[in-house]
Amino acid sequence: MATRRIKRLTIVATGLFMLFNRWRFCGLGFLEINRQHPLIQNLAHLVTAQPDNAVVDATIEQLFENLLLLEGLHPNPAQMVPRIQTLLEAATKVEE
Repeated sequence: MATRRIKRLTIVATGLFMLFNRWRFCGLGFLEINRQHPLIQNLAHLVTAQPDNAVVDATIEQLFENLLLLEGLHPNPAQMVPRIQTLLEAATKVEE
């Protein structure tokens, strides 16, 4: 279990590193992540509690595309809709 959690944390760290690189590749300068932001805190807890949860990857990708959208650089914002739907479904899912 611990090995799996470490592996998953490595994957998430790699995902965030890729986010930084993609941001830099777009020529947008520095990208800072506020480690105290509730979204980042929740993401860290989710990775620890549920290492295989697909929401982690979708959230990282959505964060990047949100940044592109805010900067006016997203080539096709409509392509985000399926991912947003998936994230909304996960957020509103009621455990029975």
